[in-house]
Amino acid sequence: MTLMDLCMLAMLAVSFLAMLGFVSYVDKIIKK
Repeated sequence: MTLMDLCMLAMLAVSFLAMLGFVSYVDKIIKK
């Protein structure tokens, strides 16, 4: 694996986690 591959994977993981956090945040607001 090259450094570029690692950077791409890291960015994908971060965006995925951000999306999950955003979804759970919106879910909390809707259920109130």
